[in-house]
Amino acid sequence: MSQLFHNRFVRIFLGLVVIIGSSAFVAKWWLKSQFDTAQGLVEDQRGAEATPLLRRYLKYQPWDAEARMLLARALISDNSRTVQTVAEETLAVLAPISRSSPDSAAARVIEGRVYLLLLLQPDRAERCFLAALEQDPRRTDAHALLRKIDDITGRWDLSPPHFWQIFEHAPPRDRRLLLRDWYMSEFNPGSANAELDRQLGVLGPDEQPSSVIERRRYEIFMGAEPDAPLGFTCLANWYHQQGMKAQALKAIQKAESLPHGKENPFVIAVHVPISFESGDFDQAQKLFEHWPASDRSYLYWKTKGLICDQILRQNLAAREAYEQALAAPAGQSDWLTRHRLAQVLMRMNLKDEAAAMRNRSKELELQMEPNIHRPLREALSQLEAPETGKLMSQFYERIGRPRESREWQAQAEMPVRPTSPSPSPFFR
Repeated sequence: MSQLFHNRFVRIFLGLVVIIGSSAFVAKWWLKSQFDTAQGLVEDQRGAEATPLLRRYLKYQPWDAEARMLLARALISDNSRTVQTVAEETLAVLAPISRSSPDSAAARVIEGRVYLLLLLQPDRAERCFLAALEQDPRRTDAHALLRKIDDITGRWDLSPPHFWQIFEHAPPRDRRLLLRDWYMSEFNPGSANAELDRQLGVLGPDEQPSSVIERRRYEIFMGAEPDAPLGFTCLANWYHQQGMKAQALKAIQKAESLPHGKENPFVIAVHVPISFESGDFDQAQKLFEHWPASDRSYLYWKTKGLICDQILRQNLAAREAYEQALAAPAGQSDWLTRHRLAQVLMRMNLKDEAAAMRNRSKELELQMEPNIHRPLREALSQLEAPETGKLMSQFYERIGRPRESREWQAQAEMPVRPTSPSPSPFFR
């Protein structure tokens, strides 16, 4: 009797194992089919149809980072929802992908796109892209998006390392286009930023880039991120460049009052010359004391040089600071800092060095004139012509930028028409 019971129990147990195993196989197959179907729908830009499939899938596989990122893409492509709803839901879907996850870099890039392109929040977007690069320093999409944030916030000095990382990993067919965009972002930023400004809603379909549009962009950033100093600092910098000192001071004081504003290098770099030009030398010095010890960038040395030169009259320290600034990629064609350095050298009674520095400053200043850049922009409309590469190479050689000069010369020697460029990181 006991043997009969044992045999029956074994048969029942084995039957249950088979049933459970079959059920698990069916469930796994069903989940995979849900994911595969959703993936196809997302590729076909049918995000609204893919969304319920992926939400159902994530109920059973909540830690599947790939599925979460696919759902994020589905939500972003769903035009039936409001921008705010899409942004909030997308960020909520990506939040469980931790910073320690192997998929963190990809998730942070998607988050950054949401903050930048949907919510118009460049400060938060910048932090996401920087976090992505901490995990994967070679992600060209993060470099490209950071570089564009630098452009639209008037911080071109931060762009060189991002640009060259993109350039080094770009296919040959894209390199001329990248070099042209690099030139435009520095010497004609309004046109270079027009496409993104239109996508952000800053620039209307029939409007042309202008200084007014630039101001509008910064005001939009301030409204979208009222707790971040970046937009207010951009506007203060804009006012300062327009000679509107009172408005500049008001905007930069607001930026400084926000969280982390007092120790933000960009805030300090804009605030110091405003205070200096207002005659508040003590305030300028106190502001500079908050500069983070970890940051020794072009802006740091340029700002330190201004204080040592114009306020403290410490010639040796001013010379060192200005020379450090000029050694940075962003300082190579900085004619104004060279002019200030020439004055320091003259005070040090180094007359020959001062004269050479002053002459070079004047040469660079003349290279910024419209009559120099008009033929360059005309040549860039015929990007495939070897003459264009030669002309651009000669320009960069004149302003002391050997790397750009070499790359343009290389393009002149390999006249390949740049067709079918790789997709932009903004519109995937």
